[in-house]
Amino acid sequence: MVKKILIGLILGVLTGLLGVAAHAGFVDIALLGLFLALVFVAAGAWFTIEWFDTIGWLVYLIALFAVTAFLLFAPPAGDMLVTPQKWVSEAYVVLAPIAAIIPAVLVTWINSRRCEE
Repeated sequence: MVKKILIGLILGVLTGLLGVAAHAGFVDIALLGLFLALVFVAAGAWFTIEWFDTIGWLVYLIALFAVTAFLLFAPPAGDMLVTPQKWVSEAYVVLAPIAAIIPAVLVTWINSRRCEE
């Protein structure tokens, strides 16, 4: 159980860092960066819940949100990490939790269907 918690924590922190860095996108292609960051979050959530069960996923989710909030809302963040197109950062803050929860719902639904068969 401690192993699952530590791995969930590490994956959440790394995904949070990568997502915040990637969400800004490339020059004048904000949607691509936002899409890429959401794919990272969803893939990390899927991997974590498949390999490290619900406890690992919950720790992943908490770490992801903590790192994202710290990097986007802590005092130096306004100068460095918020995009020139502010709507991209706002969209990432709203869509990242959804991108992390959808894989968990899908995995739970798929596993319950397997148990029924």
